[in-house]
Amino acid sequence: KYLIMVGSREANVSFGPRCAYRLRIAPPKPDYRAIVMARSRELPATTIALSAGEVALDVFVQRQDGFNGPLAITVEGLPAGLIAAPASIGTGQKWGTLVLSGTGTLTDAVAWQMFSDARNHLAPGGELWVVGNRHLGYHLKLRRLFGNCRQVGEHPKFVVLAARAGPERN
Repeated sequence: KYLIMVGSREANVSFGPRCAYRLRIAPPKPDYRAIVMARSRELPATTIALSAGEVALDVFVQRQDGFNGPLAITVEGLPAGLIAAPASIGTGQKWGTLVLSGTGTLTDAVAWQMFSDARNHLAPGGELWVVGNRHLGYHLKLRRLFGNCRQVGEHPKFVVLAARAGPERN
């Protein structure tokens, strides 16, 4: 004999017989899901890692099916010049902090890769628009990759650039 209690995470706005409920009967599979977010309330989807600075990121953990153990969070595949010390999230805790640190040797490898990928995936005549810090010289990189670049807008610190994909791509 089993007792089944039905609940809803959105019970304050969505409930009743007209709503769909899902019942899962299975052995528990303890697991978790981690979500990393910028700490900024103004720009929650964006963060900036400076060449010789640090930036803190929040790591939220959604524990599933009774998983309650400690977690060691590590980051792989960071660009050269950026490191992340392992972060710990203790037993039963729901969040922790991950710190990215610049070693003072960050390069523009990520920008180069993004520009190259865009050139390789744009249809002939398609455009890549970039908003970048004026001092980074992205217009030179775009000219080198696309063979063209025009300035669409400007600000004392930023420029808006556009580069058009040609008929042939490598």
